[in-house]
Amino acid sequence: MAAICPGNFNVNYLREQVRATYERVARDPDGDFHFHRGPEYARKYLGYDAEELALLPAECTARFAGVGNPLRIGDADPALGALRPGQTVLDHACGAGMDLLLAARRVGSGGRAIGVDMTPAMVECATRAAAQAGGGAARTHPGGAQQPRFVGGVRRRRAGRDGTCRSRP
Repeated sequence: MAAICPGNFNVNYLREQVRATYERVARDPDGDFHFHRGPEYARKYLGYDAEELALLPAECTARFAGVGNPLRIGDADPALGALRPGQTVLDHACGAGMDLLLAARRVGSGGRAIGVDMTPAMVECATRAAAQAGGGAARTHPGGAQQPRFVGGVRRRRAGRDGTCRSRP
């Protein structure tokens, strides 16, 4: 059954409420929210590898609020395949950058991991986390799905539920 959006639905109001919520997560990841966060949630409920997460800065893992594990999906799906060195990844709605940094580790110095988020404070967290992790292939940009200007020739291959996209090599 499809839901019908009322004609007077205020998309801008909803967008601002989402942005305000994730600004709070960025500033206080241990705050009171209606959703799970953090590396233990990622490991226990979404199947992230604890050893991989331990290699990442707490700057990004404490603020993780994703709803899927796109890298695991790619590892398990032969049609999609695991990330390989040299590929380009677009992590839309990257938040504090946990998936972004995991992807950057996989694509290596010859690849690109591009993180985009509409929440300025989350972009700041992801940028700090990338610097703490040694930079590498990870780059962050503010913006949303409506502003793909910086992606250039990245051709989307498949999106994870949390917004992670991959390009063909």
